[in-house]
Amino acid sequence: MQNEQLLQEVGLNAYEAAAYLSLLKLGVSEASDIYRDSEVPYGKIYSVLESLAGKGFVEVQASRPSKNRYVSSLPFSEFPSSSTCFRKSQRLLTGVSGSN
Repeated sequence: MQNEQLLQEVGLNAYEAAAYLSLLKLGVSEASDIYRDSEVPYGKIYSVLESLAGKGFVEVQASRPSKNRYVSSLPFSEFPSSSTCFRKSQRLLTGVSGSN
C-alpha cells in the first residue's frame, strides 16, 4: 500500500505504519481493535503501539486495568513541512485522516 510505504520512508516499520493508519481511521481505540483492522499480529500489537508512543505518533490513554486506549497524537496535518518526504506524505495521506 502506498500510504504504508510513505510512512516507512519517514521512519516507521511496516507494522508501525499499518497500526498508525488504522488508528487514524478508527480514532481512539483499544489495541484489539487496532490489531484487527491493521492485521498486525496480536502478539506484536502492544510493542508496536508502545514504539509509536515512544516516537510521538500515539498517545496512550490509561483506563481500567489492562485496557489502555490509543489515540493518534500526530495527525498528518501537523507533520513538519520542511522535508520533501513529509510534504509528499502529508499530501497523499490527507484523505486517510479525514475518512472517519
